[in-house]
Amino acid sequence: MEQMRTLSVFCVSKKGDESTLIPKKVKGISLKDYLHNRELEYSLVISWLKEIANIMEVYYVYYGNKPYGLINPSQIIVDKAGHIYLPYGNSSINLYGDNSIFYPPKGWISQCDNAQIDIFSFGKLIQYIMKFGKLKSKIFIGNERVLLDLVKRSLAPLEKRAIREFDEIQKKLKRLKGKINNKSKKALIVAASLVVMMGIGEFAIEKVDISRGDKEIVLELNLRG
Repeated sequence: MEQMRTLSVFCVSKKGDESTLIPKKVKGISLKDYLHNRELEYSLVISWLKEIANIMEVYYVYYGNKPYGLINPSQIIVDKAGHIYLPYGNSSINLYGDNSIFYPPKGWISQCDNAQIDIFSFGKLIQYIMKFGKLKSKIFIGNERVLLDLVKRSLAPLEKRAIREFDEIQKKLKRLKGKINNKSKKALIVAASLVVMMGIGEFAIEKVDISRGDKEIVLELNLRG
């Protein structure tokens, strides 16, 4: 049964070229519950990712001295209209709680920048949505490649090409097309390509190999965990 709750969330307020975060009261359910029995338009998922990245970019302007720590489907709220919200405030990183898989492995934490901890959570969130969300539509190959690269680099914070700021995520998300080409024979359902990996425990993407063919696209994900 879905449990509606009212809580304070972050809302981006703009004054000219400056953006700030202010608290706002909303009523909704957790993203985890929202995904349970609803079909999702792909364009809605894109809008969610962009909104979260936008909030986190502003968050790090004002609260960069501490990770946010609440990017997980149990804490994120969705209202009746399908708008997504992040809880106001921040949280200590709990590597042993129910949402521990949304944080980098214990041995990585001390080596990550604050933003990279939340960027890791963001990559995991994409995987979670693509696995447990019931997507109505298929996506363009170009979008698929952007998402695969985004997830791979978000979940590898110690690598040279790791994503280090939400500004970079924003730029990548702007490359995603909101419309769908359902007639394309080359379109894949994202869940099949992004996330066989939301099992229990830690995992890491070791290799993502994308090759194009006339009739198919091969997406290889070598996972550990």
